[in-house]
Amino acid sequence: MTPLRKHRPGAAPSLDHVRAVSYIRQSKRREDDSQASPVAQRERCTSLIASKGWSDAGHFEDVGKSGWDPSIHRPGFEEMMTAVRGGHVDAVVVFSLSRLTRRGALEAMRIIEELEAHGVRLVSVEEPYLDTSTPVGVGILAIIAGLAQQESDMKSAYVSATKDTLRRAGSHVSGVAPYGFTAERATNGKLSVVRLVPDPVEAPHVRDMAKWAAEGVSASQIAKRLNGDGVPTKAESLGESGAKRLASRRARGVSETVERPAWASSTVLRILRDPRLAGYAIEWQGRVPATKDADGNPVPGKTGKRVILRDDEGQPVQSHEALIPTDE
Repeated sequence: MTPLRKHRPGAAPSLDHVRAVSYIRQSKRREDDSQASPVAQRERCTSLIASKGWSDAGHFEDVGKSGWDPSIHRPGFEEMMTAVRGGHVDAVVVFSLSRLTRRGALEAMRIIEELEAHGVRLVSVEEPYLDTSTPVGVGILAIIAGLAQQESDMKSAYVSATKDTLRRAGSHVSGVAPYGFTAERATNGKLSVVRLVPDPVEAPHVRDMAKWAAEGVSASQIAKRLNGDGVPTKAESLGESGAKRLASRRARGVSETVERPAWASSTVLRILRDPRLAGYAIEWQGRVPATKDADGNPVPGKTGKRVILRDDEGQPVQSHEALIPTDE
């Protein structure tokens, strides 16, 4: 990049020699022939920079990262903002505002305000009227950001409703199967559902944990036995996928770095308190995602708790084969 050039707060960017960087994001980690694929976004941003005669000062991207979830760490975005704060950037080019954020006008305006504080303009490929060097562009930005949030909220509501329908049909709806189970696809009427079935390797360990707990063995002692016997954790069993999940948690400050995944008393308790061991479907209550306050400081979320999902008559929804008898 070109040498550091300081901007006074609120200064308009120089149009004589514009150092432009591009930023792209896609929620799914895949390359395809769609207009919003990572390769298409990169090419469109590069073409816009070249057409304006600007200097291409770098490219940043986050592929496989949500623009809505505040708990998701976006290293490409953070690296770009570091370059902005260092005075190395005059313009940020995005494919569309939704690639920058889907969290609505307030979050978008916070980003824009920080860009403006460093004399950096924001330009969108898909929204050529979005140019924050003009008051009209800033006004249009707020409208577009609100529409992006509305689209995201509608999608979220649809996904939530679909998950609730599948959950009540006995389907495992998200994430890796809980320890002791594996997932397999099945049909329930007209619905395609994911059933939890006992895992031949993990299920015996869960039954051992339940047996030891019934005998009065503490969770910490159970964890010690499992570590001593070399029993792999779920993350270790998942291999590369499990390693990525751990890395993501560490990036968000959820867990500390360890040489290998190890059993802990909290893990044992989480497994033994899971209603799915008895074959029940679950829902989460009190779950709050981590966020940031107005100053950008992290605000921890709440993990919430898993409770038995009940039907309209208040009866527990039995969704799959139990590992532990319900009376236990």
